Amino acid sequence: RLENLSEEKKRAFLYGDWDVYEGMAFEKWNPKIHVTEPFEIPSHWRQWMGVDNGYTDPFAWYWFAVDELGTVYVTKEFTRDYDDPKLTYTQQAEHVAKENNYEEYCEETGEMLDKSIRLDEIVLGHDAFAKSHETGKTLVDYYIEGGVPGPFTKAVTDRKLRKATWVEYLEPRESGEGIITSKVKIFNTCKKLIETLPLQVNDENDSEKVALTDYDHWYDGAGYGLIAYHIDRVRAPEKPKGIIEQHKSKLAKKSVQTNKRLS
Repeated sequence: RLENLSEEKKRAFLYGDWDVYEGMAFEKWNPKIHVTEPFEIPSHWRQWMGVDNGYTDPFAWYWFAVDELGTVYVTKEFTRDYDDPKLTYTQQAEHVAKENNYEEYCEETGEMLDKSIRLDEIVLGHDAFAKSHETGKTLVDYYIEGGVPGPFTKAVTDRKLRKATWVEYLEPRESGEGIITSKVKIFNTCKKLIETLPLQVNDENDSEKVALTDYDHWYDGAGYGLIAYHIDRVRAPEKPKGIIEQHKSKLAKKSVQTNKRLS
Protein backbone atom coordinates (compact mmCIF):
# COMPACT_ATOMS: atom_id res chain seq x y z
CA ARG A 1 0.00 0.00 0.00
CA LEU A 2 2.83 2.38 0.84
CA GLU A 3 4.45 1.72 -2.55
CA ASN A 4 1.24 2.86 -4.26
CA LEU A 5 1.04 6.21 -2.46
CA SER A 6 1.76 9.50 -4.22
CA GLU A 7 5.45 10.35 -4.56
CA GLU A 8 5.33 12.86 -1.69
CA LYS A 9 3.51 10.54 0.73
CA LYS A 10 5.65 7.53 -0.25
CA ARG A 11 8.84 9.46 0.53
CA ALA A 12 7.41 10.43 3.92
CA PHE A 13 5.64 7.25 5.08
CA LEU A 14 7.81 4.62 3.36
CA TYR A 15 11.27 6.22 3.44
CA GLY A 16 10.88 8.50 6.44
CA ASP A 17 11.70 11.64 4.44
CA TRP A 18 9.42 14.28 5.92
CA ASP A 19 11.01 17.15 3.97
CA VAL A 20 8.25 16.80 1.36
CA TYR A 21 4.80 18.33 1.03
CA GLU A 22 1.89 18.49 -1.37
CA GLY A 23 2.55 20.86 -4.26
CA MET A 24 6.34 20.80 -3.85
CA ALA A 25 7.86 21.92 -7.17
CA PHE A 26 11.05 19.86 -6.87
CA GLU A 27 10.17 16.53 -5.29
CA LYS A 28 13.59 15.05 -6.09
CA TRP A 29 15.45 17.66 -4.03
CA ASN A 30 17.90 15.93 -1.72
CA PRO A 31 20.72 17.87 -0.02
CA LYS A 32 22.73 14.64 0.24
CA ILE A 33 22.79 14.52 -3.57
CA HIS A 34 22.58 18.16 -4.61
CA VAL A 35 24.74 19.96 -2.03
CA THR A 36 28.52 19.61 -1.96
CA GLU A 37 31.57 21.01 -0.23
CA PRO A 38 33.33 23.87 -2.04
CA PHE A 39 36.53 23.20 -3.93
CA GLU A 40 38.88 25.24 -6.10
CA ILE A 41 37.54 25.58 -9.63
CA PRO A 42 40.09 24.56 -12.32
CA SER A 43 41.04 27.55 -14.45
CA HIS A 44 40.05 25.84 -17.73
CA TRP A 45 36.45 25.16 -16.64
CA ARG A 46 33.84 27.36 -18.25
CA GLN A 47 32.45 29.92 -15.75
CA TRP A 48 29.53 32.34 -15.91
CA MET A 49 26.94 34.08 -13.73
CA GLY A 50 23.16 34.32 -13.39
CA VAL A 51 21.50 37.33 -11.74
CA ASP A 52 18.04 38.25 -10.51
CA ASN A 53 18.25 42.04 -10.36
CA GLY A 54 16.92 43.91 -7.35
CA TYR A 55 17.24 46.89 -5.05
CA THR A 56 14.04 47.14 -2.99
CA ASP A 57 13.40 43.46 -3.61
CA PRO A 58 16.20 40.99 -2.88
CA PHE A 59 18.89 40.62 -5.54
CA ALA A 60 20.62 37.31 -6.20
CA TRP A 61 23.96 36.89 -8.01
CA TYR A 62 25.19 33.34 -8.69
CA TRP A 63 28.48 32.00 -10.02
CA PHE A 64 28.52 28.83 -12.12
CA ALA A 65 31.15 26.43 -13.41
CA VAL A 66 30.91 23.25 -15.48
CA ASP A 67 33.32 20.32 -15.50
CA GLU A 68 34.43 18.13 -18.38
CA LEU A 69 31.56 15.70 -17.78
CA GLY A 70 28.90 18.41 -17.97
CA THR A 71 28.14 18.63 -14.26
CA VAL A 72 27.14 22.20 -13.41
CA TYR A 73 28.27 23.65 -10.08
CA VAL A 74 26.67 26.66 -8.40
CA THR A 75 29.79 27.93 -6.67
CA LYS A 76 29.02 31.30 -5.10
CA GLU A 77 26.10 33.37 -3.91
CA PHE A 78 25.84 37.12 -3.36
CA THR A 79 22.43 38.26 -2.19
CA ARG A 80 20.40 40.27 0.28
CA ASP A 81 17.23 39.28 2.07
CA TYR A 82 14.30 41.57 2.79
CA ASP A 83 15.64 42.66 6.19
CA ASP A 84 19.20 43.27 5.02
CA PRO A 85 20.52 46.77 4.18
CA LYS A 86 19.85 47.82 0.60
CA LEU A 87 22.74 48.12 -1.83
CA THR A 88 22.67 50.24 -4.98
CA TYR A 89 23.34 48.52 -8.29
CA THR A 90 26.79 50.12 -8.39
CA GLN A 91 27.56 48.88 -4.88
CA GLN A 92 26.46 45.38 -5.85
CA ALA A 93 28.80 45.47 -8.85
CA GLU A 94 31.68 46.70 -6.69
CA HIS A 95 31.25 43.65 -4.46
CA VAL A 96 31.11 41.30 -7.46
CA ALA A 97 34.20 42.95 -8.95
CA LYS A 98 36.11 42.22 -5.75
CA GLU A 99 34.88 38.61 -5.71
CA ASN A 100 36.15 38.22 -9.27
CA ASN A 101 39.40 40.05 -8.50
CA TYR A 102 38.64 42.68 -11.14
CA GLU A 103 40.43 45.26 -9.02
CA GLU A 104 43.60 43.59 -10.26
CA TYR A 105 42.98 44.95 -13.77
CA CYS A 106 46.24 46.16 -15.30
CA GLU A 107 45.80 49.54 -17.00
CA GLU A 108 49.06 49.21 -18.95
CA THR A 109 48.29 45.90 -20.68
CA GLY A 110 44.49 45.99 -20.57
CA GLU A 111 44.48 42.49 -19.06
CA MET A 112 43.36 40.89 -15.83
CA LEU A 113 45.84 39.08 -13.62
CA ASP A 114 45.79 35.29 -13.71
CA LYS A 115 43.82 34.99 -10.47
CA SER A 116 40.83 36.92 -11.77
CA ILE A 117 37.70 34.91 -12.65
CA ARG A 118 37.11 34.82 -16.39
CA LEU A 119 33.41 34.71 -17.19
CA ASP A 120 31.82 33.60 -20.43
CA GLU A 121 28.78 35.75 -19.71
CA ILE A 122 26.65 37.35 -17.02
CA VAL A 123 23.00 36.49 -17.60
CA LEU A 124 20.60 39.19 -16.38
CA GLY A 125 16.85 39.67 -16.17
CA HIS A 126 15.39 41.73 -19.01
CA ASP A 127 14.76 44.74 -16.77
CA ALA A 128 18.53 45.22 -16.50
CA PHE A 129 18.61 46.37 -20.13
CA ALA A 130 15.71 48.84 -19.95
CA LYS A 131 16.64 52.54 -19.94
CA SER A 132 15.36 54.74 -17.14
CA HIS A 133 13.10 57.55 -18.38
CA GLU A 134 14.72 59.89 -15.85
CA THR A 135 18.43 59.13 -16.27
CA GLY A 136 18.60 57.33 -19.62
CA LYS A 137 20.72 54.65 -17.93
CA THR A 138 20.22 50.91 -17.66
CA LEU A 139 21.14 48.68 -14.73
CA VAL A 140 23.93 47.34 -16.94
CA ASP A 141 25.39 50.88 -17.02
CA TYR A 142 25.54 50.90 -13.21
CA TYR A 143 27.11 47.44 -13.13
CA ILE A 144 29.83 48.61 -15.52
CA GLU A 145 30.40 51.75 -13.43
CA GLY A 146 30.80 49.47 -10.40
CA GLY A 147 33.63 47.59 -12.10
CA VAL A 148 31.93 44.60 -13.74
CA PRO A 149 32.68 44.74 -17.49
CA GLY A 150 30.40 41.86 -18.53
CA PRO A 151 29.82 40.47 -21.10
CA PHE A 152 26.10 40.77 -20.30
CA THR A 153 23.33 38.79 -21.98
CA LYS A 154 19.56 38.69 -21.55
CA ALA A 155 18.19 35.75 -19.62
CA VAL A 156 15.64 33.37 -21.08
CA THR A 157 12.75 34.06 -18.70
CA ASP A 158 10.20 31.45 -19.81
CA ARG A 159 8.78 30.09 -16.53
CA LYS A 160 7.98 26.64 -17.91
CA LEU A 161 11.49 26.22 -19.24
CA ARG A 162 12.95 27.43 -15.95
CA LYS A 163 11.11 24.78 -13.96
CA ALA A 164 11.75 22.06 -16.55
CA THR A 165 15.48 22.82 -16.53
CA TRP A 166 15.70 22.63 -12.74
CA VAL A 167 13.76 19.34 -12.78
CA GLU A 168 16.12 17.92 -15.41
CA TYR A 169 19.29 18.91 -13.58
CA LEU A 170 18.07 17.87 -10.11
CA GLU A 171 17.03 14.40 -11.30
CA PRO A 172 19.11 11.79 -9.42
CA ARG A 173 21.12 9.49 -11.67
CA GLU A 174 23.67 6.75 -11.17
CA SER A 175 27.27 7.46 -12.03
CA GLY A 176 29.72 4.93 -13.43
CA GLU A 177 30.83 4.01 -9.91
CA GLY A 178 27.28 3.28 -8.75
CA ILE A 179 27.08 6.59 -6.88
CA ILE A 180 23.82 8.55 -7.06
CA THR A 181 24.53 12.03 -8.38
CA SER A 182 22.87 14.78 -10.47
CA LYS A 183 23.62 17.23 -13.28
CA VAL A 184 23.74 20.16 -10.86
CA LYS A 185 25.61 20.51 -7.58
CA ILE A 186 25.33 23.48 -5.22
CA PHE A 187 28.19 24.53 -2.96
CA ASN A 188 27.04 24.54 0.65
CA THR A 189 28.04 28.22 0.92
CA CYS A 190 25.02 29.15 -1.27
CA LYS A 191 22.81 29.10 1.80
CA LYS A 192 19.84 31.10 0.52
CA LEU A 193 19.47 28.98 -2.61
CA ILE A 194 19.68 25.79 -0.55
CA GLU A 195 17.10 27.18 1.87
CA THR A 196 14.55 28.37 -0.70
CA LEU A 197 14.84 25.91 -3.60
CA PRO A 198 12.95 23.14 -1.77
CA LEU A 199 10.30 25.69 -0.72
CA GLN A 200 9.22 26.45 -4.29
CA VAL A 201 5.68 25.33 -5.04
CA ASN A 202 3.77 24.60 -8.22
CA ASP A 203 1.62 27.31 -9.75
CA GLU A 204 -2.01 26.48 -8.91
CA ASN A 205 -3.11 27.35 -12.45
CA ASP A 206 -0.27 25.58 -14.26
CA SER A 207 1.80 22.92 -12.52
CA GLU A 208 4.43 23.21 -15.28
CA LYS A 209 5.44 26.53 -13.68
CA VAL A 210 6.71 27.48 -10.24
CA ALA A 211 4.39 29.85 -8.39
CA LEU A 212 5.33 33.52 -8.11
CA THR A 213 6.23 34.17 -4.47
CA ASP A 214 8.26 36.50 -2.26
CA TYR A 215 10.98 33.85 -1.99
CA ASP A 216 11.56 33.00 -5.67
CA HIS A 217 14.36 35.53 -6.31
CA TRP A 218 17.08 32.99 -5.58
CA TYR A 219 15.42 30.30 -7.67
CA ASP A 220 15.10 32.80 -10.53
CA GLY A 221 18.67 34.15 -10.38
CA ALA A 222 20.23 30.69 -10.31
CA GLY A 223 17.68 29.48 -12.86
CA TYR A 224 18.73 32.13 -15.39
CA GLY A 225 22.29 30.85 -15.19
CA LEU A 226 21.29 27.19 -15.37
CA ILE A 227 19.14 27.75 -18.47
CA ALA A 228 21.96 29.66 -20.15
CA TYR A 229 24.15 26.57 -19.92
CA HIS A 230 21.34 24.16 -20.76
CA ILE A 231 20.66 25.97 -24.03
CA ASP A 232 24.35 26.05 -24.94
CA ARG A 233 25.46 22.84 -23.22
CA VAL A 234 27.17 21.31 -26.24
CA ARG A 235 30.09 23.66 -25.82
CA ALA A 236 33.21 22.08 -24.33
CA PRO A 237 35.40 23.94 -21.82
CA GLU A 238 37.59 26.40 -23.71
CA LYS A 239 41.07 27.68 -23.11
CA PRO A 240 40.60 30.66 -20.78
CA LYS A 241 40.88 34.17 -22.20
CA GLY A 242 41.34 37.49 -20.47
CA ILE A 243 37.91 38.93 -19.77
CA ILE A 244 38.65 42.12 -21.73
CA GLU A 245 39.89 40.12 -24.74
CA GLN A 246 36.81 37.89 -24.48
CA HIS A 247 34.44 40.87 -24.37
CA LYS A 248 36.11 42.50 -27.39
CA SER A 249 35.91 39.21 -29.31
CA LYS A 250 32.17 38.93 -28.71
CA LEU A 251 31.59 42.54 -29.72
CA ALA A 252 33.57 41.96 -32.92
CA LYS A 253 31.48 38.89 -33.78
CA LYS A 254 28.26 40.83 -33.22
CA SER A 255 29.53 43.62 -35.47
CA VAL A 256 30.30 41.14 -38.27
CA GLN A 257 26.86 39.56 -37.91
CA THR A 258 25.19 42.97 -38.04
CA ASN A 259 27.12 43.96 -41.18
CA LYS A 260 26.11 40.70 -42.86
CA ARG A 261 22.46 41.32 -42.09
CA LEU A 262 22.65 44.87 -43.42
CA SER A 263 24.37 43.74 -46.62
